[in-house]
Amino acid sequence: MAKVCHVISGYLRDDARVFYRQCISLSKNGHEVIVLTNDSEPDCETENILFRVCERYWPSRLKVILFAKRQFLSKALEIDADIYQLHSPELLTLIPALKKRNKRIIYDAHEDMPRHIIEKDSIPWFARSILARIIELYMKKALSHVDLVISPHQHVVQDLSSIVTNCEEIANFPLVQEKEKLVKSDFLNRETVFCYAGTVYPYSNQELTMAAISNIAVAKYVVAGHIDDAHLKELSICSGSAQSKFLGRISKSELGCVMDSAIAGLVVYDYKLNLGGKLGSFATNKLFEYMEAGLPVICTDYEIWRSVVEGEGCGFCIEPGNFEQLYRALLTLAENKSLAYEMGCRGRAAVERFYNWDSEEVKYLSLVDRL
Repeated sequence: MAKVCHVISGYLRDDARVFYRQCISLSKNGHEVIVLTNDSEPDCETENILFRVCERYWPSRLKVILFAKRQFLSKALEIDADIYQLHSPELLTLIPALKKRNKRIIYDAHEDMPRHIIEKDSIPWFARSILARIIELYMKKALSHVDLVISPHQHVVQDLSSIVTNCEEIANFPLVQEKEKLVKSDFLNRETVFCYAGTVYPYSNQELTMAAISNIAVAKYVVAGHIDDAHLKELSICSGSAQSKFLGRISKSELGCVMDSAIAGLVVYDYKLNLGGKLGSFATNKLFEYMEAGLPVICTDYEIWRSVVEGEGCGFCIEPGNFEQLYRALLTLAENKSLAYEMGCRGRAAVERFYNWDSEEVKYLSLVDRL
């Protein structure tokens, strides 16, 4: 068994992909697991996983990006793990020192950073392409020295396979919780509530959803997840605001209650380069969390999402920005809760059968064991 150190920067300690999926999977299969973070919280142990904190703490994200090596390296070397898994681009600066000590290195590409920069509004438009190109060249050079790259993005795996021999897709499929089969009569008695779970992004089509909801008198819309104050203020005066409720970030149990009271879940993102354009990505776990909760889904018509949703008959895929398609999907489920129930059951069955973390865990552990 190996000693594995996950190094995280910019992620919460209980990040769904890092902690609940990868770290716990490693620990329960006999590996010693340490998480090295820079969140300024104290060292502790949770679920047999040790959390160690950098001695230096910088609240400035820019300083972390510029001086990540200075912040992380001494503590990383002190941990003296067999395998280091890095979770942010700024952590690639640790690679030379770790390789010098014959450490095995995994890089988890949570996002397509160069494409993310091209679409980042906070960076002046004229600088985005140049900066993205510089970062892409740096990342590819650095990643040519790692032992394994994993990513939930199919397009990132395809792109990096040319420079990293060992490059695999590990999807963010959900951790399936055992639950009693939903009684149809109970589902039919639910109010006509549609939900969105997760961070509210500018590209998540909230305004369009609220406008469509406003045309269905009995419908309500509940949003559970972090939202910027400025964006919330804008949405509060949008059409449909009277039928919408924004809960902010809530606990897992509270989120479960939201889903248990809804008749469908929405995740309608724009086509984003970081998400593979029209191809889409399995990085977003909302789709599968709705299915796991027994809810039909209304989602973007990404190619890989459509193959799941239409293949399993568990929801509707729509073109982002298309009001008519979104409205028709919402109205169909609002007027036919029996159909919503049947779609939700098919989605739940698909998650139990294949689209779950157990199937990805086997792949992930196999890759780690090979190192």
